[in-house]
Amino acid sequence: MKSSLILASLLSFALAGPLSTRDEDPCACDFFCVAELEAGCKCEIASKNKCHAAHQAAGLNCPEPSISEACQPFAILHVSVTTTTASPTATPTPAKKGEECGTFRGAVCDSNLICVVEDPLCADCAGVCQSDQCRGIQNIECPGGWECVVDEDVCGENGNDCAGRCEIKSEARARL
Repeated sequence: MKSSLILASLLSFALAGPLSTRDEDPCACDFFCVAELEAGCKCEIASKNKCHAAHQAAGLNCPEPSISEACQPFAILHVSVTTTTASPTATPTPAKKGEECGTFRGAVCDSNLICVVEDPLCADCAGVCQSDQCRGIQNIECPGGWECVVDEDVCGENGNDCAGRCEIKSEARARL
């Protein structure tokens, strides 16, 4: 009777105290589970999941835990390791004419539009989407910091009536 009481006391002390991990392997997970097959396997799986999660939180690149051979029939319990994966980033909708563009968020203008900012070299400044068309019959000028580039192969050298596209001035582009 005394030996049972002593054994029970020691067992409860052993169950209450955490087991130290081995110094030689930072990915080692020591745990203690009751020797009942089903309950022991649930304990093993839960312990290994908890240990692996702690390793990930500590920044260790440890392999996923494996289930002991005795618990293989309980593989339906799968050692699920929760990982945090980045959510897919939604493709931003391009801004329409007259809408805000630029800034650190990287809002881009729709096709055939340019983001006009007071200072074209300011990467974080907000601008407004405007048409990239210039010259042509209406003789449209580009905004400050932009120049009208006309396709001379199509219009010839004196293509006053030809439309062009506004592009950042060459000297401004060289400073980027």
